[in-house]
Amino acid sequence: MIKMEFSALDFDCFFIDKKFTVSHLASAGVRPFDSIIRNWESYDTIISYFKDLPIISHEVMVNCDLNKYVQLMEEQSLANYLGSFKYFAERGLYSFDKTILNDVMDTQFHLVAYPSVSIDFTAFPDIIKSVLLDSTFDGDVKEWINVDVKLIS
Repeated sequence: MIKMEFSALDFDCFFIDKKFTVSHLASAGVRPFDSIIRNWESYDTIISYFKDLPIISHEVMVNCDLNKYVQLMEEQSLANYLGSFKYFAERGLYSFDKTILNDVMDTQFHLVAYPSVSIDFTAFPDIIKSVLLDSTFDGDVKEWINVDVKLIS
C-alpha cells in the first residue's frame, strides 16, 4: 500500500462518465481517486499519454458561468488560468478545476473548458482504457457544470 501526502500536490486526473466521455481535472491538493492510487505504477504513462495527444480541434468552449467560480482581474491572468484546461479541451477532454482551493476536504470541481469534438475512448490503448474504466463517474459529464469527485469510483 502506498502512503503519500497529497494535500500540497496538484495532480492531473482523468476519468470517464457512463457514456465514456473522457475528462481531466486538476486535483488542487485533493486526494487523487482511489483508482490512481491503485494504478500508481501507471500514473506517469497515463500523464504522458494525455499530454502527448494531438490537437483534435482548436475550437474549445469555456464555461459561461466561470466567473461564479474564478475571479481574475486581468485578461492575461484569465489566459494563464485557462491555459492547461484549454490544452486538454483541444485534445477532446472536458476539463475541471477545484472550486474551493483552500479546502482540501471539499471535493467539488467546476467545468472550466470543454471540447467541440470529444476524443474517442475506444481508440485508446488497453492500458489507458483499463485505468479509465477504473475511474468512472456515474453520470453524464456533458450535463454537469459541477462534479463531486467522491462520486468517481
